[in-house]
Amino acid sequence: LLSSVIIFIPYIIISLSILIKVIINKLKIKKEAKAKHTFNYTEMKKVFLLLAALVSMNAFALEPGDDNGFGIRLGLELPGSGYGTPKIDGIDSPDMSSIGFGVALDNRWYVWHNDMFGAAINARWIDFSYTKGSFETEYAKQTFTTDVKTIGLDICSPGAMFTYYPADNMAVDLSYNIAPSVLMTTDSMDGEDESTSVAFGASHIIGAGFRYSVFHGGVEYKLGKLGVLSADDETLEAFDLQTNKFRVYLGFKF
Repeated sequence: LLSSVIIFIPYIIISLSILIKVIINKLKIKKEAKAKHTFNYTEMKKVFLLLAALVSMNAFALEPGDDNGFGIRLGLELPGSGYGTPKIDGIDSPDMSSIGFGVALDNRWYVWHNDMFGAAINARWIDFSYTKGSFETEYAKQTFTTDVKTIGLDICSPGAMFTYYPADNMAVDLSYNIAPSVLMTTDSMDGEDESTSVAFGASHIIGAGFRYSVFHGGVEYKLGKLGVLSADDETLEAFDLQTNKFRVYLGFKF
């Protein structure tokens, strides 16, 4: 396992370097058009530096234990109020009814453990989600329905995991990941005037799960605000899109 990880380290670092350059160039192009909106470059740099540090730590981990492995999760997405919509100060988020699905792939490497507890590096390689919902607004004694569709993608999200082993073949996991996130939102009012926006930034994912043998289930909460990179409606470029949502998932850990 360690030899496989060491082989992939150069490819991961090169890929991240290319991704950072593309994102920075994209943001520089948008900078003048987004004078009212400041993107947090510092926070995203910390994300990638943390990822590189975690990969390096894993390459030199000593006897991480028998619970290392690869996981896949299939989730039911339950977005919070205003998910995928702009966060505007002084205005409540729309009370939106929506639902979706998601899939995530991750690895864990235990850097310390005994018979009851363990601490691990948790790398979430990719996390994809799709949601669809709607909310209503009233104006001039008329009710308008806005349909909202979102596609979310997190790539190479570093994190930590703590595990409690209550019995043989059983484990309880608590985890935290910081995720470089892309969110594409498409909305239309009463089936007309469709508008698309794309946002990027850092999200935070907090999770709790239970494992029995290779089976895995649990819940996660994701929160954050992503800066709009581009939008059909240019006024949205002055705001952030919200990423708050719950996920209930089932999966396998090998």
